[in-house]
Amino acid sequence: MANIEHLVLISVIGADQDFPSASVAQESKAIEHRLQNEALHWTILRDSQYSETISDASGPRVLQMKICICNIGDGQVGFVCREDSAACAAVILKDPEIHRQRIYHLTGPELLSIRDVLDMLEDLEGLERGAIRYGKVTDDQMADFLDKFGIPRQRDLPGSSYCGIFTIPDMISFGRACRLGEMAMKTNDVELLTGNAPQSMREVFWRRRSWRKDFPWMIKDLEADLARSEIS
Repeated sequence: MANIEHLVLISVIGADQDFPSASVAQESKAIEHRLQNEALHWTILRDSQYSETISDASGPRVLQMKICICNIGDGQVGFVCREDSAACAAVILKDPEIHRQRIYHLTGPELLSIRDVLDMLEDLEGLERGAIRYGKVTDDQMADFLDKFGIPRQRDLPGSSYCGIFTIPDMISFGRACRLGEMAMKTNDVELLTGNAPQSMREVFWRRRSWRKDFPWMIKDLEADLARSEIS
């Protein structure tokens, strides 16, 4: 870290837990510890789950299939927009001195469950309430579900063509952390840093409108799997 005067770390909410459930939070906790012990000056931004993960990745297939399957249960998340996270980082980099040795928790303006998010999608699409089913599953059921789509159970699996960042255990552990309330945080740090209120999930849905686009993510395979599934 020679010649580096100030480091800004993008971490994740939940990294402050004594024993984080999510593997990404476990890794972030270790990196935070090293940063705080080795860097001269630092600022940590602990981000909530990104709103775009829902609007861009999950939203299209959920609307096509009319079902959302996950192991989050009734856990709540303060989804934050990537633009807001980037804006906060830019503010700190512009004048890092006043943010030295500070930790910020970046969240959206509300805590939402998966059912809340599905209700929003139904409203935006003019669907009847409950038109999109929520398939709550156990960690083991979720692992089996992800396994059918070629997501590896370990990193750097020989012969794997998977190009994603997370493995099945990573995804399962994140869902478990949400279910256990480790992501259920709402702060005003985005507005404190930028002077602007954070964007809501509904605003992100409406602005990106990504669910209107074709989404070829193994839809036929997913339909066949759901037809055989016992998930209600």
